[in-house]
Amino acid sequence: MATQLRSKKSTVANSVRTYAAVAASLPEPSVTLDDDEATRYAAIIRSRELDSWTEHDIALACALAQTMARFNLCMDELKATGLTTLNPKGTPVANPLATTLSQLGASVRALTATLGLSASQRGLSNESQRGRNRAEKAARETIKRAAHCDLLA
Repeated sequence: MATQLRSKKSTVANSVRTYAAVAASLPEPSVTLDDDEATRYAAIIRSRELDSWTEHDIALACALAQTMARFNLCMDELKATGLTTLNPKGTPVANPLATTLSQLGASVRALTATLGLSASQRGLSNESQRGRNRAEKAARETIKRAAHCDLLA
């Protein structure tokens, strides 16, 4: 995977860009998502710097949001029906939903890795990336606080 060249967040110009990016709305999903999927999509998009998302990444983020929603539906159904079911002969067998759940979990992990959303891929062990993440988080918090301030028009 090609590495992206990044500029320092500590410069004034890049701090301004960070605030502008955080204030901007999230990129539109490439497919129609239901409410649950849209909530997951927004969380996925916010997990990385907004200006780092390409059209391809957005399509993968949509697929990840849909897969995560299906995973949770499958988990709920598996909890309701149990880990075993009875076959036509009355013998207990493994519930096929367990296999489906496993496959969906593998898909979630694969899409997460492809998008670089795991902790090691996001560079959380890297001090410069940790600083970039802190800068974007601070910008989000500042904008959120400013939205509730009566002094600002």
